[in-house]
Amino acid sequence: MSDRDEVMSLSDSVSNENSSDESSSDEMQVVGIVQPYADEPLAHTSDEDEEDQDGLTPAVLRARFEDEVTAKDWCTCGECAKENLTGALEYRCCKEIVQIRQKLTFDGSIEHLKCITKHSDFSAMTNRTVLLQVGPLLRDKNGKGYRRRDGQTENQFLRAVAYRWLVQWSCGYMGWNNTRPLPACVYHILRQTFYSEMTRGYQSGQQREQ
Repeated sequence: MSDRDEVMSLSDSVSNENSSDESSSDEMQVVGIVQPYADEPLAHTSDEDEEDQDGLTPAVLRARFEDEVTAKDWCTCGECAKENLTGALEYRCCKEIVQIRQKLTFDGSIEHLKCITKHSDFSAMTNRTVLLQVGPLLRDKNGKGYRRRDGQTENQFLRAVAYRWLVQWSCGYMGWNNTRPLPACVYHILRQTFYSEMTRGYQSGQQREQ
């Protein structure tokens, strides 16, 4: 190889190295603007993951309703039973309801009572004679006192009064449209005491409007 050829070869080698460095630099610049996970789907919260006012998700309640999780595994008051429950929203223990726990704590009952149904006020609030007197004092969405509707049995009427009164007693005044389900232990006793072959179960304010 001549001196001239050697010089040209060395020049080409240097040129190739410079080109390689420029290419690497360009690649680094391109890589620098790429956003990590840019092509990944955005995360979102499923309705199944949304907790209700008691911290329970639809998936948890459905598992209880479908008996994937038995009552003995989620009931801590010892009085919940599924025989008289009609929908997944009713599958909750009184000890899971924040307002009921607060009520039992406030009056000291939580120290000696396992269940809200054992509270000294509960038996009086589910007494037939008392409920007949209380019904007209409660107000419907039109501001009128509760009255038996045509075709409604006395047990159905008393049960409706008891639902409304017990929600107010345990959770405070909530209004006609701001409803919430009672615990399974309460539904079990009310539906045994005031039995009816027709039980609609818990309905939200919107459902009652339909």
